[in-house]
Parts: sequence; C-alpha cells; structure tokens
Amino acid sequence: MHLDLVTLLVPDDDQAVAFFVDTLCTRLSAAGVEVTSPPRDEPYGRVAGFVDPMGNRWDLLSAA
Repeated sequence: MHLDLVTLLVPDDDQAVAFFVDTLCTRLSAAGVEVTSPPRDEPYGRVAGFVDPMGNRWDLLSAA
C-alpha cells in the first residue's frame, strides 16, 4: 500500500520535544532512511520529512 503523504504531529508537552524532530531525523539518516526535508523552523513549528521503505512520504511536526 502506498499512502503518498503521512503527517506525524509530535505533542509539545515539554520543551524537550522540540528536539525530537532533529534527533529522529539524525537517527533515521544514520539507519539509511532518505530524509527528504531536513529539520527546519516554520511559523507553525519544527518540521522535517522522510520516505519510508514502502515509498510513503512522512512529515514530522513539532508544533510551535
């Protein structure tokens, strides 16, 4: 099954969560996962993107 785009919203329950997107992208990249959009700040939060082994595009989002 190919979903095309999946967005994962990371809850912002504490200040450490803001680093979750960066840490996860680093770990994904080290595991050979294609990170399509490196972590960046947007008005709505911290966001990054990657492609899973099935070809689905994922967005990681830590709300501002």
